[in-house]
Amino acid sequence: MQRDRPRRAQRERPDLTLAGGIVNLRGICMALVFAEPGLLRAGVGDALLLRLGPWFPCLPIMLLSNAPGAPLAYASFDARPFLSQLDLSGMTLHDIDLRLAPPDHREAPF
Repeated sequence: MQRDRPRRAQRERPDLTLAGGIVNLRGICMALVFAEPGLLRAGVGDALLLRLGPWFPCLPIMLLSNAPGAPLAYASFDARPFLSQLDLSGMTLHDIDLRLAPPDHREAPF
């Protein structure tokens, strides 16, 4: 079955490189990943959270808007209580290229 979508639209891919890191909020270690505001909604955000899971195994992941203005977040949990306590000053950002395989976390780092 043929798709009616033009070929050009099929080739266009969103930027698959994101920035993220690990922080401790209210005693909870979690991953924060910065994404475009259009990705912070049901469906698209859920798919992105699933793709990010192997990059941050066993950690809750919160997506944050990288656009100026009011903080916008999306997560599989209620992120509102954490937004007011975000302190990103000590967070080290890492590039996450979703086109590549995630790092191998099977071996302990010590």
